[in-house]
Amino acid sequence: MGEVIEVLKGLSGSLRPNRLTAILGPSGAGKTSFLNILSGRTGAGDGKTLSGTILLRGKKIDPTTNRSRFAYVMQEDALYPAMDP
Repeated sequence: MGEVIEVLKGLSGSLRPNRLTAILGPSGAGKTSFLNILSGRTGAGDGKTLSGTILLRGKKIDPTTNRSRFAYVMQEDALYPAMDP
């Protein structure tokens, strides 16, 4: 068993429907890790363990089986070199 590294700890929050939400923080704060877990892009396995609860409208869900409900565009996907003015 390898060393245990907590990437996100004590994270909580809520999002209001029909609102634009921004996730801000310095480099290395865990923004991408959080979004990858929430969107189901990253799950347990490959030596990783996830713990915690994600609720949708008050009901516990598993993001990996609800991928169609969560999405975000990664920065690399949104910035195309051909878009230079």
